[in-house]
Amino acid sequence: MTDKIHYFILGVCCIIGTLSVIPYIYFLGVIPPQISLEYYIFLSISQSTLLYFLILGMSAYLIPKTDLKPFHLKGVLLSVSIGIIAGILVLFLNKFWSYPVPHLGTAPPAWAGALASLYGAFNEEVSLRLFLFSAMYLLLQKIKIAKGAALWIANILVAIAFGMGHLPLASQLSPLSREVVTRILVLNGIPGLAFGWLYWSRGIYSAILAHFTADILLHVLPPLFHFL
Repeated sequence: MTDKIHYFILGVCCIIGTLSVIPYIYFLGVIPPQISLEYYIFLSISQSTLLYFLILGMSAYLIPKTDLKPFHLKGVLLSVSIGIIAGILVLFLNKFWSYPVPHLGTAPPAWAGALASLYGAFNEEVSLRLFLFSAMYLLLQKIKIAKGAALWIANILVAIAFGMGHLPLASQLSPLSREVVTRILVLNGIPGLAFGWLYWSRGIYSAILAHFTADILLHVLPPLFHFL
């Protein structure tokens, strides 16, 4: 399979991911009331198609300039195991480092959480790991940072960006105090580091698989068992 086919498949997966997260957003009640659900879906698909194929196009330009090999899948069991560990760790930390969140709508059911996990796996990994990680890694190597250091610096910066990417939605659910922001950055940054390591060492599909596994634990188990 050529790299072009991989990029096309990932683009289609990102559109699927965009559609999959809509029920989760709907139940949270953060869709602006002046926008109909049908128009919101149309807008989401249109923006997603443009955005992610642009991101994938830029990734296709940048990645060949690096020594990254993103389109191989190694260590399926390892990826799933890391996803499980990351999910359990975040659930554990969330249990003892929680804060009250006034739901604006209905708490999303387990099936909506399962669908939303596709967004995290596809859209976030494509934008953050395949594109942003690769771009930062290339920039760091251009300024003569050693490979090992460049990989970890890029990984840390992207993990921080991963956490910051969750702040807009969080701000619609609760005021962003210093504690809330720190919590979001830490709880997302820890798995983000693991996904970044998987990306550069085992490819984008390994990172996607680990992210999906972690999100299934985070979004499906709490509604089912009500322990958070």
